[in-house]
Amino acid sequence: MRRSTVMIAALLLFLLSVPVSATLTHRYSFADNPNPSDPNVLDLVGSQHGTPMNGAGVDTTIVTGGQAVLDRSGQYINLPGAGINLPSYAAITIEQWITSATTNTLFTMSFAAGITGNPGMQYLCMQPTRENPPAGDGCRFTITHSDYSTEAWSQSSQLNDGLQHHLVGTVDGDNIQLYVDGIAMPVMALTDQSIALLSNASLYFGRSVYTSSADVYFAGSINETRIYNNVLSGPAVVLNNQLGPDTYQPCALTSLTPAYKAVNIPLATTLSWASDVGITVTRYEVFVETDPNLLDPNDVAVPSNPDYSGANTSLDISGLEYDTPYYWRVDIVAADDTRYMGPRFEFRTLPPSPSFTVNPGTSVADPDGSVSLTATANSAFALTENIRWYKEAGVPDVKTDDVEITTADPDLTISQTVNGSLTTSTLTINNVGVARNGAYYAHAVNSTGGSNSANGWIVVRGMIAHYEFENNLNDSSGNGLHGAARTPSGAAATIAYVASVTPAMGQAMSMTGTGTSNPSNTTDPYVDLPNDFGNFSQGLTIAAWVNPSAAATWARICQFGNGNNAANNSFYFTRNGSTTQIRFENDNTNPNSATLITGANNTITTGAWQHFAVTINTNATNNAAIYRNGVRVAYGTVNLPNPVIRTNCFIGRSEWNGDSLFRGQMDDFRVYNYALTRQDIAQMYMNGSGNTTPICQYAPSYDYNADCMFNLEDFVVFAAQWLSCGWYPQSQCD
Repeated sequence: MRRSTVMIAALLLFLLSVPVSATLTHRYSFADNPNPSDPNVLDLVGSQHGTPMNGAGVDTTIVTGGQAVLDRSGQYINLPGAGINLPSYAAITIEQWITSATTNTLFTMSFAAGITGNPGMQYLCMQPTRENPPAGDGCRFTITHSDYSTEAWSQSSQLNDGLQHHLVGTVDGDNIQLYVDGIAMPVMALTDQSIALLSNASLYFGRSVYTSSADVYFAGSINETRIYNNVLSGPAVVLNNQLGPDTYQPCALTSLTPAYKAVNIPLATTLSWASDVGITVTRYEVFVETDPNLLDPNDVAVPSNPDYSGANTSLDISGLEYDTPYYWRVDIVAADDTRYMGPRFEFRTLPPSPSFTVNPGTSVADPDGSVSLTATANSAFALTENIRWYKEAGVPDVKTDDVEITTADPDLTISQTVNGSLTTSTLTINNVGVARNGAYYAHAVNSTGGSNSANGWIVVRGMIAHYEFENNLNDSSGNGLHGAARTPSGAAATIAYVASVTPAMGQAMSMTGTGTSNPSNTTDPYVDLPNDFGNFSQGLTIAAWVNPSAAATWARICQFGNGNNAANNSFYFTRNGSTTQIRFENDNTNPNSATLITGANNTITTGAWQHFAVTINTNATNNAAIYRNGVRVAYGTVNLPNPVIRTNCFIGRSEWNGDSLFRGQMDDFRVYNYALTRQDIAQMYMNGSGNTTPICQYAPSYDYNADCMFNLEDFVVFAAQWLSCGWYPQSQCD
């Protein structure tokens, strides 16, 4: 393989009329206006010029030095939304180079199109920062056909670091996706969102379509904004990122494989590509280097001596070195001798130690069923031992206490196959019980070292923890998740026990809860549970008897997460502030994008025993419900918790320092990794309360006499009102 090459410098062509898939329809480079008396922001392609604004007036100082510089004081750029008319597009790409000030907070938008109001409606927006840094939930590209409640988005980490970033958002009929500095963020599938349902009423740079005080103006600079009438390909996004603002070069490549910045590529691999169908290709020129500068599209427009020149759309290469970055570029020479420069793609070869190319996923079973996990390691050298399997002990990324899974267990088998450099191991467990739940990983070793796969999960549906509080904090489910009494300071504490709901229920625990969850609290106890409570991909049920003695603000029945005065894959069952409402919330990565359900007022009674339960199932809508004393009191849509090991698992305590500890009594606390039925919940309540009176779980439609059934008596009520009419004049009823 060629390691060096002679480069020929050439000017980049400024081509706007080539038949590539995504056509540039509007471009705002913020170059200094040649007419100083004209304050407009010029559209270099579509003639839909913008107007710099400062509050209600025009401010000609916003655009300076080839950028729009905004200070959050009300400065923004107003563009003709009707003229640009985004709803007429079948697919859209919004591209910006922005620098977000480090002081940006809340819901800042560098691009927003839709209906301005409170709330904003039918909008498409780029949000470099959404919440207070650094704990905010990142940069989003968002679309909605209504308000925030129907948003779909693709998201990255926060960008308010004072550095310039290249943002690209694409929407077609199926998906929305964000790229940051050439890197693709996770795609979100659209449900009922549609480009056609957007509004063309307003279009702004540096301002939100929301008029509420929560959505502040953008602070920072916008170096360039482009709008396309289709989805930019991944290679085009990377090329634009490398060329930067103020330079436009169409990219005729629609795909490149391996993916941009792919890792663990074999030492012999195949490069492949595809081009736009609108280009008549004479030849492809392919260049492969270990020096990135030799293929930089900013400096090297036409490299010489390609590794391949021809009509094929793939190239086999071999002789690569271990754990080494390689750079490659595909240029297209068209029939009219136009050269379409490709981006500088890169990949890294696999290290000499094993690298897992297939990681174990999630295997689900009912008790007494079977589960299997599979992992494949790619190793340049023969493995020195069989791949081993381990179960996480409950502390992420700390392997010293993890437990090896061996075939000494009669219910367990491990099979292994070798195919060249690939070794595949499959772990199978029969007759599984709930105790098998948890995170598992594979470990491979060769003569140069070892490595672990990513975690996989075994989920056996059942009760995973049960605390009866019979003068102890033991888990009676058989899974060994025993609790410990502590104060928020971390010190050991003592829990008092009192009589429970009924004599049949035995004892209950009593918690003082006079203070908050702040680590300075050395007095009030809570129950600290073991790490884990990790995978609820098949659903969730939490149930407990509670008798609060005070309306303590945000007092938790329980909380599970990884936060420390912040949300991190947290979910919790809690009093809603200091109200008489109960609430279940799943924050996952951030509380400001939480999904939750809340009961009505007077759901929680102070000074009385009551049974609460929450369930989440895997249905797409209305998948969550809260029950009080066997009767559903709230329902809605709540996301299932992310599958992660959780290290902050509490009964009676919040992860947030300022929240109150639970004050009162609690008993029969249960956690299941699936959703119990409403009949299960009602029976649990009746078993604990000793109540034998039937429960009306829900009133059927047309139950006119409120006896919890629809029968002949209700029909009599219905028939007595047959043909009743309230129109005036009465003649309308004839």
